[in-house]
Order: sequence, then C-alpha cells, then structure tokens
Amino acid sequence: MPKSPIQEMLPRWAGRIRPYPAGKPIEEVERELGIKAIKLASNENPYGPSPKAIESLRGGLDHVNLYPDSNGLDLARKLAQLHGLDPAEIILGAGSTDLIELAARTFLSPGDEGLVSEASFLIYQIAVQESGAGLALIPTRGMAIDLTAIRQAVTARTKLIYLANPNNPTGTLFTIAEFDRFLDGLPA
Repeated sequence: MPKSPIQEMLPRWAGRIRPYPAGKPIEEVERELGIKAIKLASNENPYGPSPKAIESLRGGLDHVNLYPDSNGLDLARKLAQLHGLDPAEIILGAGSTDLIELAARTFLSPGDEGLVSEASFLIYQIAVQESGAGLALIPTRGMAIDLTAIRQAVTARTKLIYLANPNNPTGTLFTIAEFDRFLDGLPA
C-alpha cells in the first residue's frame, strides 16, 4: 500500500510509535463471561467513589458551565501547604498519562534517550517514542525493575528514566535504600 501524503511528512521515528492498546471495557468483559468483574489492571476502585468526592462533585454542579482553572491554583496551594512546598513546585495533570507525556515532551528531543524497564506501564515507552528520542528497554530481574541494570545503561544521551514503584503491571517494588543507592550511583 502506498504511503499517504501525511505519512510522507512524518519524521522517520514517528513510524515506530504504536498506539496504547487499551483493555476491554468492564461491561464487555462482564457480558462475555457472565460475571460481575473488578478491573484491577486499570487501577479502578471496586468500592466506588469516595463519599467525600461525591459530595464535592455535587457542590460544584452549579458551575459546570464555566471553564475550570487550568492551572489548578487552589489545589496546588493546598498540596504545597500540606507537603511544605512552594506551589510552583507542584505539577498537576489530567491523570498519570498526562504527566508521563509532559515529562517526555519537556526533557527529550531527537538524539536523546529515555530508559524504561521492559515490564513497565506501556505509556512510558510510547511517551519516549513520541518525543523522537531513542528508547532503551532494560530487562527486569525476577519481574522487578533492575535498578543496577538501569544505572549501568545510562549514557551521555540519557535525559529521562521512568521508574514505577510499585511497578505496574508486575506489582514489584524497590526500597527507599535501593532507590538512594541508585541515585548515588548516577553520573552528575
């Protein structure tokens, strides 16, 4: 099949990007299997929303016609106060995928490199690829993120390393002491 004019305009690296394969909707799984399901893979809460969240949503229904504060200033101030930070140190996003992609867009360019454990959230790989940077997939050790192998894979081109703790989808984790050793072993 010949390439379309749009495909001709894309940089070569863009052809390596594959869309995130979202899981089946829970309703479809329940219909197929004839059971009530809990979708743990999407970090969904089987107990429903918090009563406090429902109350907050109800309290804001009179204002859904207005554009929200895209900077989340009130939330950033409250989080900063709670954690002893300056509000300028708080970055908000529409979920973790938004923040993962923001990090890649901010720090990576073609010629750079991002490191990702091979058994981690697929969005890490996609975010690195979307930036045009090189992607280095680091093998796991016993289905756990291998911090030693990641540290050894760092090169002058490495600008971003994604680490999940606990790791999704394996559920493994590393300790604070292991993370401190990892950070201490990185080049300046």
